[in-house]
Amino acid sequence: MRAVVLVSKYRNAAPHIPHCSMCEKKNSQTKFVVEEVTNIIRDAVDSTIGHQAYNPEKVTVWTGTVVESCLAALAKLQKPFKYIGNAGMTLSLCE
Repeated sequence: MRAVVLVSKYRNAAPHIPHCSMCEKKNSQTKFVVEEVTNIIRDAVDSTIGHQAYNPEKVTVWTGTVVESCLAALAKLQKPFKYIGNAGMTLSLCE
């Protein structure tokens, strides 16, 4: 089974140019880091599913657990964002 991770981000129309160290700190706290979120998603998938064989009876539980794990990890980042989680699983016959 292969998990596909898709992460999208929205950018402000005008870039923020920091003018002082306080602005730089605020900018780093409010920056959406795609790699960070991608790692959170991969960790959640790996810890929930690992190398288990595809089992259609477990898909509902797996997807719920992955979404909840991702949302919990994202909340721990304490960034001023709101997140919405959605997941789907498909069986891949190719290794």
